[in-house]
Amino acid sequence: MDAVEFKNQLMDLMRDVSVNMGTTFIPIINKYDLTIIQTQILREIKDNKDHSIGSLAKIMSIQSGNTSSMCKQLEKKGYLQRHRDKSDERVVKIELTDKGLSTIDEIDNILKERYSSIFSCENPDNLHAIISGLQNLKDLLIRMNQV
Repeated sequence: MDAVEFKNQLMDLMRDVSVNMGTTFIPIINKYDLTIIQTQILREIKDNKDHSIGSLAKIMSIQSGNTSSMCKQLEKKGYLQRHRDKSDERVVKIELTDKGLSTIDEIDNILKERYSSIFSCENPDNLHAIISGLQNLKDLLIRMNQV
């Protein structure tokens, strides 16, 4: 397979994956007035509690200004709090509110309830192969970016 064929197949598959992720997850998160990226932000803050706007932007690969805007929206919706770091006023720290934490837990529970029958029947090796394949794709794309 050459680079053009790889790119074409990859683009088609990524579009299909994106569409199917949307149809799978968007109906669940719409109930909370969240987008997929906002949900990912809340998940990241829950999993790694000590975040600033800058550190979150770096992990999420989003520009700091866009991350700041999204966090302001999430704060208005009551999902997180922003506050200035006492030791460096330039740094804006963020943390989940009780509403943000309970919302992520509710979304996780809905996903478990809705899809547990599918995952219980799925061969664990297939699930590991999917994750491994995506990691390999990420690594390949990083190497391609270095050329």
